Amino acid sequence: MKIRTTIHTVAVFGTGTMGSGIAQVFAASGKTVLMHDADSAAIERALGVIRKSLDKFVSKGKLSEA
Repeated sequence: MKIRTTIHTVAVFGTGTMGSGIAQVFAASGKTVLMHDADSAAIERALGVIRKSLDKFVSKGKLSEA
């Protein structure tokens, strides 16, 4: 049996190292990502980590700035 689905939005619960990495991978693939953590400051930290990581990929030419 083959099931075809299209995923447009992904929710990530927990924004530690693994959660932020999962969020980054899905966002880089064009998905809308919703992040949730019991600590709202953790979400801000995760966004900073993701921005820094993406900047590194752009500087190495592995991602376009767009």
